[in-house]
Amino acid sequence: MFKRLSNTTGKRAGAGLHQNAEDAGHLRRLFPKVDFAPLGTLSRTEVKAVAVEQWLRSLKYANGSKAKARNIMSAVFNHAVRWEWLDVNPIRMVRQSAKRARMPIVLSIEQIAALLRILKEPTRTMVFLAVFTGLRVGELLGLKWKDIDFQKMEVHVIRSIVMQHVGDCKTEASRKPVPLDLRLSKVLWNWRLHSPYPTDEDWVFASPHSEGNCVLAGFAVQGALGTGAKEIGTWVTSAGTRSGTRTRRSSKGTAKM
Repeated sequence: MFKRLSNTTGKRAGAGLHQNAEDAGHLRRLFPKVDFAPLGTLSRTEVKAVAVEQWLRSLKYANGSKAKARNIMSAVFNHAVRWEWLDVNPIRMVRQSAKRARMPIVLSIEQIAALLRILKEPTRTMVFLAVFTGLRVGELLGLKWKDIDFQKMEVHVIRSIVMQHVGDCKTEASRKPVPLDLRLSKVLWNWRLHSPYPTDEDWVFASPHSEGNCVLAGFAVQGALGTGAKEIGTWVTSAGTRSGTRTRRSSKGTAKM
């Protein structure tokens, strides 16, 4: 059952059960890599909560990823219950914490400034925007030039992109306009002047490899950040540049540096 699940669930659940772009992207990214061998011989009626818990503990993923896997499996079994293929959903009894195993590294102002001096465009502008606004990576990639109002000094977060899939923002609060300060506005305007894709309908962080039709790939952003971080003697993920800024954005408008 689970071998078939890894091959077929991505498209069906991504389209029907997980409308959120981030969940759908995580689904397609996670299941092709998961080893279902410990559960592969079980029929759907033989799946028990304890066995699934033991299998989850064997996976070398973060707790958050394991929790997402559990939730995705639960959605699939809920679908089976709805169609009366099963009487109960055994995954509901599966215990899996989503708590971080370690706290993320938060870069200091000096480290962020050093990173910005090293990075090249468009990654530099993306990091600058992430630090000052706290926008998620998917929200940054989902920006078009028409979403940035240079007169009103605001960014309208309309969509999110995960693994080139365009979808809605993670939360309703994410769709609120994000204020810009003068320094950030100048950085964005300078990038627009130098970008090969500067029209209103173009992506702010368009990929040159697709002639602007797609946004930058996540692994390309991660690679650029990793290289820059090594040069300043630390490490950072594609989400690390916004660590600690989102709370400040919610309470004060924009992050301060």
